[in-house]
Amino acid sequence: MAENKLHATTIKSAGPGLHGDGGGLYLKKQTATVGQWHYRYSFAGSRVEMGLGGWPAVSLSEARDLRNGYRTFLKTTRKDTRAERDRQKREAEIARGSTLSQIIDDKFEATKAGLKGDANAARWRSPLDLHVSPALGHVPIADITQHDIAAALKPIWKSKAVTARKCVNRLSLVFDHAEAHGHPVSRQTIRAARNLLGEQGHKETNIPAMSWAEVPAFYQSLGDSPVELALRLLILTAVRSRPVRFARSEQIDADVWQIPAEQVKGRAGQPQAFEVPLSSEAQPVLLAA
Repeated sequence: MAENKLHATTIKSAGPGLHGDGGGLYLKKQTATVGQWHYRYSFAGSRVEMGLGGWPAVSLSEARDLRNGYRTFLKTTRKDTRAERDRQKREAEIARGSTLSQIIDDKFEATKAGLKGDANAARWRSPLDLHVSPALGHVPIADITQHDIAAALKPIWKSKAVTARKCVNRLSLVFDHAEAHGHPVSRQTIRAARNLLGEQGHKETNIPAMSWAEVPAFYQSLGDSPVELALRLLILTAVRSRPVRFARSEQIDADVWQIPAEQVKGRAGQPQAFEVPLSSEAQPVLLAA
């Protein structure tokens, strides 16, 4: 088919309709002053139509250049031109518009429903907010390298070893989330950063528990402040700290403390409410607290 059949001057005077330039290039004019360029080609036995932009913003010569470039790509790579163009466009938009802070926000929103209480939610974010986001939060996640992550964590890698490891673990989850949503990232970046940082030389030690023989004397030493009353109640009932912190008078029924499900630590399945018998010593402590 002959090409270059259209002219810039005749396009302006042409009415609404389809105007072919040859070689698969067409101008669809909606009105006398507005149109859309299209490139038609065959791929895998199907007819494909690809938009090249609006006229007159894209001139006739520019539309021809675009058509020629995409036609050459199709012949040399045997890949679908429109699909490849759309893929590159998506990647460019993702890389340009999604910073590390935005992906952290997205991952946190997807995660927080499984975290028990505001305190746990704050703890999930705090390592990243304190030690990673100030240096890298504004950077597009696709541009972040292992060297960037290692540089951000190096100041705390040995001095705050536990916090640093939490940062690495959270970043792994954030990068997994980004990769699942089409961002051009890899979790290998986190592993490479971990290797750059090296060994921490830190050994965790658990806080030793109080000997059972020391508990009575410790209990007698406690006063009547809110914190000390809470400690008394923990000792007397052996419940976790959250039910104690959120205890309410309406939960008390005679000598039974009814703890609601939302204050129960999650286990397999849904947490369930349960009852705690109150001794004669525990009842006044709970009411006073």
